[in-house]
Amino acid sequence: VDAILILAHMDLEDDLVHLLLEGLRYHVGTDMPIQFITGHTHKRGYAKLDNCSATFEAGRYLDTVGFVSFPTKDNFIEDDNEFQHVFLDAKISTLSQVLGLDDEQEQLLTIKGQNLLKFMDQTRQHLKLDEVIGCSPRTFYL
Repeated sequence: VDAILILAHMDLEDDLVHLLLEGLRYHVGTDMPIQFITGHTHKRGYAKLDNCSATFEAGRYLDTVGFVSFPTKDNFIEDDNEFQHVFLDAKISTLSQVLGLDDEQEQLLTIKGQNLLKFMDQTRQHLKLDEVIGCSPRTFYL
């Protein structure tokens, strides 16, 4: 075994993450890289669990594309911070930038995706959803 990846539908800070890590450490030792990919609280988060393990949660409702990178047992160097993560907003502009695309909608969207986007724009215009009829002094983000 080169490394262990655990997919768990639980909070990255859940006690069960630590219990699983403890059980795994009993069997594989303290030098085996272990990466948890968690997801239950629907928030972005990352935590280093010990010198050779980490846990990561990428967000909610596909608002985030999460990326993790972790070492194998043979190439792990304890002080190199080899457990890395990135949170990307799941937007066409962000994904196009990461992929190095110039014309984001032409290159990233499929024909069906382009047609759907066009239909949504037409529907929004038809229903006059861009027309401001009032403005709240508060933000209701969530």
